[in-house]
Amino acid sequence: MKVNFLSSTVFTGYLLACGTLYLWGFWLNFDLNILQFVDIADIVKATILPMITSLCLMAVNGVSSMINNPQSEASKNLWKEGGSYRFAVYLQYAFLLFVTLSVIYTLGKNFIFGTRVEKYLVAGAILGTVAYFWVLFKTKFLSNLNSARGIVVTFVLGMPLIFMQKGNLDAKEVLNGNNTFIIQSKNLCDKNNENETFRFIGNLSDKGFALSLYNNSLCIFKYENIKLTKEKRIIASNYGIDEKLKTFFNRIWN
Repeated sequence: MKVNFLSSTVFTGYLLACGTLYLWGFWLNFDLNILQFVDIADIVKATILPMITSLCLMAVNGVSSMINNPQSEASKNLWKEGGSYRFAVYLQYAFLLFVTLSVIYTLGKNFIFGTRVEKYLVAGAILGTVAYFWVLFKTKFLSNLNSARGIVVTFVLGMPLIFMQKGNLDAKEVLNGNNTFIIQSKNLCDKNNENETFRFIGNLSDKGFALSLYNNSLCIFKYENIKLTKEKRIIASNYGIDEKLKTFFNRIWN
């Protein structure tokens, strides 16, 4: 059966899958199965902003692939010219080798030392690579695109991973306290002590989510009216820096 990827049903399902992966990549950093709390509308909302970022990244990747493709017609013509023209083709192969080795190194490091989300991303990248070659050589999917087929297939298979990685990176921004807010509303969450504060994570439907800066527990509350204040940025975090040095940096910044 021939599947029309551009049909509204297939395309909508594809975007919903990408949005789901974004939410999954984000909330796995908080050890929360967010799928228990979301509906279709939440997934659609979560898809819009990451889609813009993903499209830009894939567009840059597509242009870069076209320019640095040693097998393109332009590169083949340069090779035929011989002499110094072949130097440009050598540079393309060198760049391709550098990118390949960088990707292999990053995947290996993340699979061994990475978080659970990063391990999933590595597995997804490996499966995506296998799927890429299977689609190109074993199917007629998008065969009418001719020379652009490889780039479009890369786009289709890579977009879900980019969505998931975007969710992962956004979660790390929250965990690191970059551009975050502290909840000032009283009696919102049960506190372990009077000095405990909660960092706002986000909201889905009518529920809000906050992270305790005391013990990293999660607070899930009915999302109505809450007061937020900008969190002061901490320059030195837990990277093995001496506590006195951290205090020194924080005092200078704040």
